[in-house]
Amino acid sequence: MQSDREKNPELFFKAEKLCLRLLSVRQRSEKEIFDRLKFKGFGLSISKDVVGALRAGGLLDDKKFAEEWVDARLRMNPRSKSALEVELCAKGISIGTIEEVFAGRKKELEDRAIASKLIESKMLSDKDPIDIKKKAKVYRFLLSKGIDREIAEEMINEL
Repeated sequence: MQSDREKNPELFFKAEKLCLRLLSVRQRSEKEIFDRLKFKGFGLSISKDVVGALRAGGLLDDKKFAEEWVDARLRMNPRSKSALEVELCAKGISIGTIEEVFAGRKKELEDRAIASKLIESKMLSDKDPIDIKKKAKVYRFLLSKGIDREIAEEMINEL
């Protein structure tokens, strides 16, 4: 039995070209690729063939994507471990893969370490003296990044 790749090579290569363009910008999860192909009107069988080919070629790897996502988030826009987990789940990464990626980064992903980094960046960007309004603003900021309430309160009280 012929695959859709063999039945309609033009359609397969059009879908593959779209995916390669997406992957040239940043690493993507398999779900992101499936969703984009669906949005562009490609059928399920063509999408499966393209994703399979990209995976076989080493261009699509959910674990590598998750590692890069966590690296970028911790470096550029820190979030709590739970917030990162929600983001990765939304991108179709399995819980097992997420736990595997988080396992090697226990210290980096502690809420206290992330909160400290966030407070430091917030304090550097705002030169106002630390008063009750400033503390409340930083507290809300920490909560918006997924930091646990108790840890946020402790960190604010240390200011």
